[in-house]
Amino acid sequence: MELFAYLEREKGICLNPQQQEAVLAQERNILLLAVPGSGKTTVLVTRMAHLLLNRGADSRRMLTLTFSKETARDMGSRFAALFGGFCPVPPRFSTIHSFCLSVLRFYAEALNRPMLQMVKKPQKTQFLREVYRKQNEEFLSEDNLETLERLIGYVKNMMLTREQIEQENFEISGFAEIFTAYEEWKRAGRWMDYDDMLTLTLEIFRKCPGIRKAVQGRYDYIQVDEAQDTSLVQHCILRILAEKSRVFMVGDEDQSIYAFRGAYPQALLEFPEVYEQPRVIKMEQNYRSNRDIMSAANRFIQQNRNRYPKEMFCENEREGSIQVLPLRDFSGQYTQTLREILACPPDERIAVLYKNNESAVPMMDLLLRQSIPFYVKEHRLTYFSSSLIRDLTCYIRLAADLQDTEAFGQVYYKMGYSRFVNQVVQDQAGKYPDLFACIESLTSVPDFLRKRAAEYRGKLKRLLRLPPAEAIDVICHQLNYQKYIESRMSDGYTRISAYQKLNTAKILAAGLKDPLEFLRRMEELEQAIQERSGMDPSAQVTLSTLHSSKGMEFDRVILLDCLESVLPSSEAEKESLQGNTALMESEVRLFYVGVTRAKSRLVLFRSDRMNGAPAAESGFIRQLVQGSALPDGNLYGKRVRHSRFGIGRIQKQEGDLLTVYFGNYGVKQLAAELCFREKKLELLDPLEKEKENPHGRIKNR
Repeated sequence: MELFAYLEREKGICLNPQQQEAVLAQERNILLLAVPGSGKTTVLVTRMAHLLLNRGADSRRMLTLTFSKETARDMGSRFAALFGGFCPVPPRFSTIHSFCLSVLRFYAEALNRPMLQMVKKPQKTQFLREVYRKQNEEFLSEDNLETLERLIGYVKNMMLTREQIEQENFEISGFAEIFTAYEEWKRAGRWMDYDDMLTLTLEIFRKCPGIRKAVQGRYDYIQVDEAQDTSLVQHCILRILAEKSRVFMVGDEDQSIYAFRGAYPQALLEFPEVYEQPRVIKMEQNYRSNRDIMSAANRFIQQNRNRYPKEMFCENEREGSIQVLPLRDFSGQYTQTLREILACPPDERIAVLYKNNESAVPMMDLLLRQSIPFYVKEHRLTYFSSSLIRDLTCYIRLAADLQDTEAFGQVYYKMGYSRFVNQVVQDQAGKYPDLFACIESLTSVPDFLRKRAAEYRGKLKRLLRLPPAEAIDVICHQLNYQKYIESRMSDGYTRISAYQKLNTAKILAAGLKDPLEFLRRMEELEQAIQERSGMDPSAQVTLSTLHSSKGMEFDRVILLDCLESVLPSSEAEKESLQGNTALMESEVRLFYVGVTRAKSRLVLFRSDRMNGAPAAESGFIRQLVQGSALPDGNLYGKRVRHSRFGIGRIQKQEGDLLTVYFGNYGVKQLAAELCFREKKLELLDPLEKEKENPHGRIKNR
């Protein structure tokens, strides 16, 4: 069947030469690298039709694995719409988890063994709360629960050993012990969780050759969509299936943004070495974005080192599609976004994208006040139930009622008091005018803590007379909360997240009369958001994290929080300056995905203030608009001056990674783009006389 002629004649779809090449390729194992907006779904289902109609393939022996149930349904619908009339028995479209569950059932039936039961969400949550409280002696907040569940999935998808778990610096204190207890609890109850489906399937394939051979024999062709989001354990399963099947893998390592869940894009880079009779094909034409958006995105992503070289291009011409709007303060990005939305034509789809969920809250507040319909991509918003917001609430409740022992029980150790003090307060506070008087009466407590009780009482009484944004500052700087954030939130990511939540709270507090009105507004807003979240996917305005925007497209994209230490994160910047570029490359990919969601307009904001405090715009903005900060040409052998290491000579350049010799400082590996952009590194005039490095002479090596 002449599929290309049929598609053009009957469906109005004309495949370009690269797309046709991907459909007709005959090698046993193929990796198709598809840039954003390149039509990968159409190519994938057309290739399946080609195999079925022109190569004699059996649809019952064809399996297509996708990233999500929604994608599996959409792909099945796409295949049916284009080729359903020619294929009465459609091929199987499935998530890899669903496929693995079928393997586990087959194993149980074949060996006459009982099937493990899926652990129920309430059971899992209750156990994790209990074991976390025992391990850390504190309540497990909703945001930490979400982090804990994600880390458990990450460990399984990355197949980490006990030793590797103990060596990792996880965001949850005592994670190794909690994970071990969780696994033992499931084993005792004969339960499995979502990711156990993957690890158990791999274990069965490795230990049961009969089951492995039987499953391998079911399929001649296996297609894999969104391969860059596939985890290490999933790739191990795919490699076993590929021993007897032909694999067609579709992905783009430049769009791999789920490393925090265990995505393993390295498998795409290793494809030619791992699979038999491999071929790598590229689809580089973008049909989505205007040329200036596409060109800027293409230039931006090329700073990453661990990628296939690709040159994205398009035929959509339009100038001025990227706008970088200056603001007096980054807190003004929400009202400016509202103005952008109100000025848009009614038929234009708009996305407001952000890195962290808390950034959506002020936007939702404004949209609700203006009665503008919106769709929230994430249905689970933990901002209001996060430990930090609960703490702020408790401080204000305590200010309103100095006998509120429940609120005190939430924040006592954040104010510097011990469990003993809290226990006495819980038991005896009713005997005193207020619970701080109770603390003052404890002769066993050091004098400075009793004196602090009097100070706290006075500050809390004054708290309610302040504007709510000022009250938040008092809580942080005069009631010990800032010290708690610094001491307990040890990694940079967690601290930055805490400060973002505080900044969001201040934005919500703007214009309100006092802290009690702030509490009432927070309750109203939480309820309103719960009622509205996810209600109308067809709404003109969509709010989404950058991660959840993957696979979507919009006429106009407004990107929030383009702040240094947020996008990219402070941890990525820190590690990149030390030569470890993995985190920075992940942040680059995330920004790239957000930019390439835009069809005709991309809006970003810049400022040097955030809630009145000094701030810096993301270097990504400058890179996107102005291009790379790297000097032109090959840098090998060039002399440079570093702000810390002095004068050195570049020995090697691999993508964004420079290897530089700095005399007595030795050899250092530096992230070139970041160092030149932040002016930590500068090229020296080659005609300038070689100078003595104060820490050792530079030699020609």
